[in-house]
Amino acid sequence: MRWSMLGAWIAGTATVLASIIPAFSGVNEPVAIHHLDHSGLILGGVVTASLAYSVSAQDGSNATGAWLASAILAPIAIMLLMWPSMYEYLDARPWLHAAEHVSLAGLGFVAAYSGQRYARGVGVAIGILTIAMAAVSAGGYGIVAP
Repeated sequence: MRWSMLGAWIAGTATVLASIIPAFSGVNEPVAIHHLDHSGLILGGVVTASLAYSVSAQDGSNATGAWLASAILAPIAIMLLMWPSMYEYLDARPWLHAAEHVSLAGLGFVAAYSGQRYARGVGVAIGILTIAMAAVSAGGYGIVAP
């Protein structure tokens, strides 16, 4: 269990750094590429949640409505944070942009961890689907939105 906790700390730290540093880099990417970056940040949150859950895993059921609600609402919040018309505003404000990135990773963590706490395997499924949702939206936003 100690190795899982160490892995969770390393993955979490790497994800936070990957969330903050690019926001201050000044690189202007197309929206589609930016969404792929976001899917990577969400992946970091999901991996961190998986490692953290393996440390705190308990026998017995944790299937409460609160775990299910947060597992459902976190991916919805992720999509709202990736609203393309907000990017110009956020790009001009690096601290807000960094906060958005950290929030995406944090919500990826919440979705996966809450799903696992609700029922074993649900967090893995929600994590994979949330990452896929962000990656697939890269194509949609890259084509449809300016």
